[in-house]
Formats: sequence, C-alpha cells, structure tokens
Amino acid sequence: TKTTKRTIKYLVLHTAGSADSWTAADLTGYFFNDRDRKGPKGRIPTTNPDTDGPWNTGGYHWVVDRQGNATRIYSDDISTNGAKGINSNSIHLNWIGGFSPTGQPLNKNMLQPQAFKFKRLIFRYIDTYPNIKVLGHNQVSNKPCPLFNVPTFCQNIGVDEDNIETRVNFANRGFYSGWDGAELKQEARRLALIV
Repeated sequence: TKTTKRTIKYLVLHTAGSADSWTAADLTGYFFNDRDRKGPKGRIPTTNPDTDGPWNTGGYHWVVDRQGNATRIYSDDISTNGAKGINSNSIHLNWIGGFSPTGQPLNKNMLQPQAFKFKRLIFRYIDTYPNIKVLGHNQVSNKPCPLFNVPTFCQNIGVDEDNIETRVNFANRGFYSGWDGAELKQEARRLALIV
C-alpha cells in the first residue's frame, strides 16, 4: 500500500552478503542483536561507523530468500537503515546470499528465483510510485552491494529510463568505485537473462 507518511524517491537494491542458509529472520535479527557487529555465523564481520550498536530499525523493507520468497519486514511508511543519506525517502530490497570466506571477493550467486522476485518488486514499486528511481546501494556507499550494476539490470529488464538512477554520490556518502565496471555490468546482464 502506498505510504502517506513519507515521500518515496528511491528503490535501493541490496545483498545481505550472508550465507545461503540465512532467513529473513536471521537478517533482521542481525540489526537488532549484534552489538559487537560480528554477526551470526556465515556473515563477513563488518563494522558500521553509523552506529555503536543495534539499530532501532532494520535495514530492509523486503528480504528475498534463496527460493525467491519475499518477506516484507516493514511497511512503506517506515524509514529503515539501508543506505545512509537517503533512507527517509527510500524503500530497500535485499537478497540473501553473497557470502564468501573472509578475504575473498563476495560471491555473486543470486539465483533465478531471487532475480525474478526483484524484477517483480521493482515493477510493483514503479506502479505504486511512478516517479521512483531504482539504484544500487553501491551508488551511494563505498560497498559492492548488491553485487551487480543496477542501472544495467534495469535497462535489460525493460525499466523505463526515467525510473533508473544513474548518478553516484548524490547522498554525499561516497560510492563504490567498481559499481559501473565491466564485472558488475556482466553480472547484471546475467541476472536479466535468467528472469
């Protein structure tokens, strides 16, 4: 249902960078219970300079598991902690997976059911908020998340160019230097082909 409490400008795509076995509950619990920022087993230990402990709100409105099941965590009325600098105007979608052993590149292992569900959610949000812009977390943060180039993915699945955010660093938080590189564009094209 369309929110009446917030002006929605952005749909931000993410990966959990988690083990494949994680669930929406595991990911949500991570935000609330992980005071030392080490995370449950199967998560790459990270630090979060934006917080000294658990957050009051999780990071994502939707979490898509390995089977393509989408779990809604928050309504569109709630601002979450997905991408600092644009959270008040954003909806956040996340896919489970992406974990690699510490020291290894993250695993670009999004499955067909997950990519298909992302596509459906993207078009549903464009229908709900016709002026929404779709982007990757890597366009507003120095992280490879969601492990593919979102503008390339959107172009290849038929999203109107008016709904694709191509800018970077507009949240004044920096961006991932490889967000527009050949590797993440290739992954975006692979995902678009399987949906």
